[in-house]
Amino acid sequence: MDVASGHQSGPLLGETIVTALLLRLIADTPVKYGSHPRTAGSQREFGKYREWIDAHLAKPFSLEDLAADMGVSVRQLHREVLRATGMSPYRYILMQRTERARQLIIAGQLSLSEVALAVGFYDQAHMSHTFRKLLGAPPSHFSNTTK
Repeated sequence: MDVASGHQSGPLLGETIVTALLLRLIADTPVKYGSHPRTAGSQREFGKYREWIDAHLAKPFSLEDLAADMGVSVRQLHREVLRATGMSPYRYILMQRTERARQLIIAGQLSLSEVALAVGFYDQAHMSHTFRKLLGAPPSHFSNTTK
């Protein structure tokens, strides 16, 4: 539904699902999120991905865009992000968008709809849904806590 409606998370979500399925089919053992050890080396290597994601967070992009700019395959990107964060690239990107939005809401200089667009959510409803799912509270909860 997100892909068909042109939702910004549509390409990322679809690519993450396809990549996870392919990794599971190709790998000798199933992919288990959160089970990969996070080493100092994987954290250092992940820095270039994190910087790219942070710089492009407000714009719609796909995992193919990120992988191409980093010079890796989508499969390798998925494995490296998973190894460094314990999350799929899609979930990591959602977490980054949510955290940046939370910071902007606390700052109190933008409306919730402006915050949603500034951090790459499709609209305020998409941001609210994601906040409830990941943080257990609506975005307005964070603006109320600072007053």
